[in-house]
Amino acid sequence: MNSKVKQAQKEGATVEDISAGLSYSVIKNALFKVIKLKDSKDIGNKVVVQGGTFYNDAVLRAFEKITGLEVVRPDISGIMGAFGAALIAKDNYQAGEKSKVLNKDEIINLTYTNEIKRCKLCTNNCLLTLTKINNKTVVTGNRCERGAGIEITKEKLPNLYEYKYNKLFSYKPIDDTEAIRGSVGIPRVLNIYEDYPFWFTFFTELKFKVILSDTSTRRLYELGMDTIPSDTVCYPAKIVHGHIVNLINKGANFIFIHLCPMKKLNLAMPIIITTVLL
Repeated sequence: MNSKVKQAQKEGATVEDISAGLSYSVIKNALFKVIKLKDSKDIGNKVVVQGGTFYNDAVLRAFEKITGLEVVRPDISGIMGAFGAALIAKDNYQAGEKSKVLNKDEIINLTYTNEIKRCKLCTNNCLLTLTKINNKTVVTGNRCERGAGIEITKEKLPNLYEYKYNKLFSYKPIDDTEAIRGSVGIPRVLNIYEDYPFWFTFFTELKFKVILSDTSTRRLYELGMDTIPSDTVCYPAKIVHGHIVNLINKGANFIFIHLCPMKKLNLAMPIIITTVLL
């Protein structure tokens, strides 16, 4: 954003135009990239805005110009989140609980001291600020839990990507004796990573033996290098060629590839590529 502003200044844009452009960009980013509206009319007819950003009259007006609505901005728009948190706390309060918030006398009698030192537990040597409030010490400036005196947990968390990968491709194909329609090769590429369970079940129910290409490797990528028509094709598209060759070598009767996100992919290979449209 800074570079765009500097470029606009070099091109002679006024402060007013730049400010207006920034106000519009804030709203368009929120509506069409964050909320992902297809049309500003989808937002409805009655809109209340909140947040400190809308204290800026230009941003508020940009919202109205883009949506074509006269929106409501409460006087407390910047602190509505605090009000919401207070209401949630009120709803969750149970009789008999004692508040941990300090009373006025306790706040007045608070004493604290500051100490600055380097954490020498790793090469970062973070500059720590140790604030001692009464008998409690608060550490700031640390980049990890070790600087705050918290031991790093030794618990090994599961690798969710590995779990998903193994789960997706754990299906067992039917035997040759059951595969009365022959075999179908499915390359382990593109959106097959999400859709493989569906296509495996689809072809298995039709009595095809599903043959899956091997896991992507440098060697597999190089298998299809001589079939790639252009160097400007992206890497995910290039490696498809290697997976296709891998399936040819495995003897698949035909190869199925679902090309929804890559309709212009040119495989340029002397084999039959079948796309099933349901």
